[in-house]
Amino acid sequence: MKNRMKKTRQNEPGNDDRRGKLPEHIRIIKEGNRQTSTPALDIFRNYRKLVKWCTPSVLEEVMESYNPYSEGSISIRATGKLQDNSGVYAETHSLAAEAYKNVDGHSHYGCEGTTGANRVLFDLISRIFLDEGGRKRVLSARNVHQSVVVSARDKQVPVDYVMTRFDKERGLFLPPTADDVLSEINNDTRVVLLSNPTYEGFSCDLRTIIERIKRKNDRILIYIDEAWGAHFPFNDRLLISAIEAGADFVVQSLHKQGGAPNSANITHLSKRVKDAYLKEYLKSYAENTSTTYSVPLVAAMDLTRKIMYSEGKDRLDYMMAYADMFRDAVRHMKGIDIIDPTKFPSVHSYDPTKVNLYMTDSRLKGDDIAERLEKHFRVVTEKEERRSLCFLTTFSIGLRETEFTINALEETLDVSPRDFMDEKEPLNLPQRVEKRYETFEAQTMDKEQVPLDKSNGRVSGENIKCYPPGIYIVQMGEVINSQLIGYLLSQRCRDHFYAEDKSLRYITVLKER
Repeated sequence: MKNRMKKTRQNEPGNDDRRGKLPEHIRIIKEGNRQTSTPALDIFRNYRKLVKWCTPSVLEEVMESYNPYSEGSISIRATGKLQDNSGVYAETHSLAAEAYKNVDGHSHYGCEGTTGANRVLFDLISRIFLDEGGRKRVLSARNVHQSVVVSARDKQVPVDYVMTRFDKERGLFLPPTADDVLSEINNDTRVVLLSNPTYEGFSCDLRTIIERIKRKNDRILIYIDEAWGAHFPFNDRLLISAIEAGADFVVQSLHKQGGAPNSANITHLSKRVKDAYLKEYLKSYAENTSTTYSVPLVAAMDLTRKIMYSEGKDRLDYMMAYADMFRDAVRHMKGIDIIDPTKFPSVHSYDPTKVNLYMTDSRLKGDDIAERLEKHFRVVTEKEERRSLCFLTTFSIGLRETEFTINALEETLDVSPRDFMDEKEPLNLPQRVEKRYETFEAQTMDKEQVPLDKSNGRVSGENIKCYPPGIYIVQMGEVINSQLIGYLLSQRCRDHFYAEDKSLRYITVLKER
């Protein structure tokens, strides 16, 4: 085992000074004067020494040209303003709309990730609801990012949820079917919001869902959080992009698979939304984003668009080839296998740039495997669950990185399974949770803490999420049931759960009246 590990480390991609252990950025306080240390900068400088199967997926040319320390003044009048789409930004956004196949629509860059993009769109939705009057609601998939829930709360937009599809064996949220969505639409539904594809790259039958919604009620606005799909327009082997499928609002994280640096995002407004609401959208954008946006980041997104439009197909073909190579190797390893998305009835298609592994040996633990890969080999995974791992094939992954990762994973699995934590029987999430109050109503109510195992029937006074992928398991205003308690109890002491009591022994609830 030790000899094999030594051999693998000698073939590590990157600098020759890497010898298996992570850089000493863990030592935050250096010897001597504390103020001579730069812990965040030290970590930043070591990023390139990692084998990253995780975000951000940045094009090499963009990384070389992007200098976050460079100047870029928003005060130069000749350049115009990003917020109001003036000056050079009007042409920049026009080029983006063309490249991302947003025919006759408006596309707009942002510098705060899809978190910022969702905040802007919920402000716009609240304006639409206020202007139209009456009862208006958003119908949303449950697996939306936390920024959707927070934006709905802050803008006081009421939200209903489609039933949850969850695979308990692998700990995965699954996309809804067309019937799941259509059956929940009522006279109050003004917006349907889906997060597609899922974190693991699984997609619903998006075109069919959109077509059926429009046949049922053409006034309904269709909003797709396509954070993981910025690369879709550039290769026909990938999923259909949401804007091509007929969505009205689409937000994409350009730093995930789009080739741009962290926090880069783009929002697409379809032609009908552009014609009806562009002025209001720009007002929402100006009031909900920083006036001091990053000029270098916008420039990097512009360069990313140029490269992806001209060379994206070929680069994504290489990316998919390395993903296939990795998948083929995993199929011959003991104790793990590839997750086959076609076995899930609600999955219509999937993103082949993502490699999802399942621990077939119940004694193996995805969290431990991911930790060992990073600690001993500097291989970083995108997401880990107790029984699954997600590898994101990025633009920095090549043949050498793929071969190195295969060897590293084989050697990690050579560790006896008894060295890993035994796995308990996985528990399922409830398909539906009763909502007693909207989150913005519950936020202002009196609260108290009670033992989690004694909270059945009480109304939650907090949001509990798992990150990644940033999905809320329970929200303020929802009624806690026994199935939800069982699931949360099974997740105690997991690092990626966020709650007011991180041990999950207590939960905040609304005081009973």
